[in-house]
Amino acid sequence: MDWNPDFRKIGMEGLILLVNGPSEARAAVRKLVKDGVEWVKTYPTGDAASPDVNDHHSLSMTFEEIYACVEEAHNHLLKITGHCRDYQRPPCWL
Repeated sequence: MDWNPDFRKIGMEGLILLVNGPSEARAAVRKLVKDGVEWVKTYPTGDAASPDVNDHHSLSMTFEEIYACVEEAHNHLLKITGHCRDYQRPPCWL
């Protein structure tokens, strides 16, 4: 969910954990477990927080990072969800 440049302050500091690779994804989930969360939420396709930067259809997490989050969350008996957007083509008129 880090599509925003550093100069754009959108009030998310401290609310999100950025991960680079599966090992950081596992570490992020472990931190959340330590903080006492009941759910883990991921942002595999980014978010509407940066409409001018992200087309909302490209992945912001690798499959390996997503899998690591899921595996670690389930290891701690936590539920996990993803904030995902799907590409919808406009209807085809005949």
